[in-house]
Amino acid sequence: MTSQFKDKRVLITGASPDFGRILAIRFAQQGAEVFLVARTMEKAQLTAAMVHNFVPEARLHCYGADMCFADQITLLKSQLEKDTDHIDILINNAGYWLQGSFLSAKDEDIVQAISSTLTGSSLMTKSLLPLLARSHCPDIVNISSVSALPTTSEPAHEAYSAAKKAMATFASRIRDRMAGSGLRVMTIYPPKFINHRPTEQGEWQEHAQATEQRYVTDKDVYQAINFALLQDRVCCLSDIYMSNNA
Repeated sequence: MTSQFKDKRVLITGASPDFGRILAIRFAQQGAEVFLVARTMEKAQLTAAMVHNFVPEARLHCYGADMCFADQITLLKSQLEKDTDHIDILINNAGYWLQGSFLSAKDEDIVQAISSTLTGSSLMTKSLLPLLARSHCPDIVNISSVSALPTTSEPAHEAYSAAKKAMATFASRIRDRMAGSGLRVMTIYPPKFINHRPTEQGEWQEHAQATEQRYVTDKDVYQAINFALLQDRVCCLSDIYMSNNA
């Protein structure tokens, strides 16, 4: 196990399949104490069990909270304040992917897509700012999408794209408001990417050749986050845009 994030306290929302689980494993492997937030406690505990398969000594905390509901985020905040006096890194990863056309989507699914991504990240940020303020190296990482960009050809549901765009705008405004506080706020814009199976470590170790035409993977997205977080504190990689070469 490496120690790039040794003793850092990392909170991950959407800490269940697919990318949230990968984030949990990788941060644990690098020495972080990881706080797992999933829609239900059972999902968070499933992720914790998988992390422990790879990192038996991992320090994990599990919470169930649906990012669509303000009262659940308020309850989560009170639970976190009992378990820790600070958080170093908040990763707003929770979201709800929609399939199909705008007209065919159920109204409640559109509401959930917007609420889990935008409302959830906004309220989580607001709730955790006091815990982040007690860190000597606070960071917020928002997982947006290139589908939020006006020039993209990335196929995505309109409500999902709108929520990711609003999430990025919120992150930008918080960055401006918190300027000079030491808090870094970053937004990652990945394209459609391939999630590896956590049990297949060989897939994670594989290196693509420069001439290969292929999709970005979860490894690439994680490495972009890792790179941004490990920069000198005077440097904030505010917006990181990724694209496929496939």
